[in-house]
Order: sequence, then structure tokens, then C-alpha cells
Amino acid sequence: MRPKISIITITFNSEKTLHRAIDSVISQDYSEFEYIIVDGGSKDSTVEIIKSYGEQITKWVSEPDNGISNAFNKGIAMATGDIIGIINSDDGLEPGALSAVASAYEEGIDVYRGKVLLWKEDSDTKAIETPSMHFDFSGFNKISHQSTFVTKSAYECYGHFDELCKYVMDYDLLLRYERAGAKFKYIDEVLAFYSLGGLTFTKMTKTRIDEIKYVIHKNGGTKKDLIRYDVFVRCKEIFKRIFPKEVRMKIRNAN
Repeated sequence: MRPKISIITITFNSEKTLHRAIDSVISQDYSEFEYIIVDGGSKDSTVEIIKSYGEQITKWVSEPDNGISNAFNKGIAMATGDIIGIINSDDGLEPGALSAVASAYEEGIDVYRGKVLLWKEDSDTKAIETPSMHFDFSGFNKISHQSTFVTKSAYECYGHFDELCKYVMDYDLLLRYERAGAKFKYIDEVLAFYSLGGLTFTKMTKTRIDEIKYVIHKNGGTKKDLIRYDVFVRCKEIFKRIFPKEVRMKIRNAN
């Protein structure tokens, strides 16, 4: 079976990077896909860019939303594919990504996970991230959101993104799915690239840390789990002060 794949891109004032994201999707060598763009009511030339692609964009909407999770859920509601992937406007698909996902497709699998190319554009530093296939409360999970593809039936069975989450909605979804019994499959290919510096790669602000604690608690974490996470955050901040980002990416590659 050749599954139909839905790709969703959410945008807001994304004129600087949107062309790259769109081109990475429409240039795929797999024909059984639809492309959906959910714009949050941009004030720059984002909408004009979307319109310039004509029918290469299957569906799009531009209207205010209630945050990233809400925009994701809008796109999922619009999707008609068997599998759904979400690529943010400053990221993109690698060539052959959709063919790789389609080749891996099998009945009974809910979530497909591939590798991500991490890219720090200002220094052209790159690293490959291999996704976690199991999720815990430690802080060491590799979420690899851009290379994650979820079946439409899994969203219907296990639920959509938690709209109370503004930063770590993808961590919450994967953690929740695994605990509910969803089946995961690894694809040993680089499926997407991730431009470092976007909203979901921001430093560990108190708001972000508090949100992760909310996710840990809602998914059955104990006080000990929360304490362990606090220790992880402190150690991570020390590590980041000692090693610049380029060095940390080289360490990722070495592992």
C-alpha cells in the first residue's frame, strides 16, 4: 500500500525562511502527499509567498490562533492522509524523506521516527540527531519533532497536542502515546533538517522548565522525578556555560 502523507507547516511572519521549507516539501520524489499550511495571521509577506505556490499548496488558512499547539491541531483536523508530518517554517524535509516514510509504512504502527540534521546556520555547524524510541522524565529524551510522522488514526485514538503547552507539546505527545501503548518504528534515515535558534530551541527559561514539570506531573511523574529533573537542568546549564554550541554539536556527532 502507498500511504497518503499529509505535511503540515505552521507559520507566523515567516517570510525569511518559508520558501526553503515549502521547496523542501514540494520537491519530494513521492507523489501521494498533500501539503497544508496553517498561518497565524502574519503581517509580513508570508501570505503572498503561500499564494505564489498556487495549487502546489493543497490547503492553507491564515487567521489568529492560540499558540503552536493550537496551530498544530488545526492542521491535523484539515489533514486527510494516512500519516501526518509537521515541518515548521524554519525547518525542512531532506530529499527522499517521504519515500522513506512510505517504504516503512505498515499496519499497526502509530509513530515513525527518523534522524534529524541539526544545523546552526550562522557557523554552518551540523550534527545528526538520532531520535529516542522510549521516553522518560530524565530530560535526556531526543524529541526529533521534525522527523516524526504520526498516523491519523493515532491522533484519533490517543489525542492531539495539549494546547496548554507552548514549548514542549511534542515531548508531552510522545510520552503520552508511549504510556498509552502506541507502537513506534525507527527509520534509519535523515528525514528532516532543524534550523537551531527557533522557538522550540530556546534556552531553559523558567517558563519552559515549569512546562516540562507540568508534563512530567500529568504523565504520572513523582516528586522524585521532579527533583531528578531539577538536577538535570542544573547540570545542563553548567555544561552549556563550559562548552559553546559548536562544541556541543561536535560531541553529538561523536556519539
